[in-house]
Amino acid sequence: MRDAILEKAEQQLMMGGYDKLNFASIAKSLETTRANLHYHFKNKETLAIEVVRRYSSGYTVEFERLRKTFNGNISGFVEAVEEMMWMFSGDGDDSKPAACINLVADPEIPESIAKVSREAYNQIESTLNLSLIHISEPTRPY
Repeated sequence: MRDAILEKAEQQLMMGGYDKLNFASIAKSLETTRANLHYHFKNKETLAIEVVRRYSSGYTVEFERLRKTFNGNISGFVEAVEEMMWMFSGDGDDSKPAACINLVADPEIPESIAKVSREAYNQIESTLNLSLIHISEPTRPY
């Protein structure tokens, strides 16, 4: 149930930002109660924070997988990262990479969400940079 809630919340954040994140509509779409959502997430803010954390974690894991796949092939790695940035959601929705940027840019979101979003962005950027460094120095057999 927790994963289903996070998926619906992510969709709402993508579609309309923090203002569109709504427990009642998530509960309705999952055919459950708002109380069940509150069992998993204290409030809208904690739900949004978890969505951002999950989102950035997905990128971090995927960058590491691509680094290992393209060991020594930097052009292949960069091409795969570019494709991933536009297709990360798996359904061709190219708005996903911009979602965190939109969330951070929203002046109405609580500071705790903005802080987690900035940290997530920095983590994604750091992981990508480290991956680029490592892939340009492939592992050599001894």
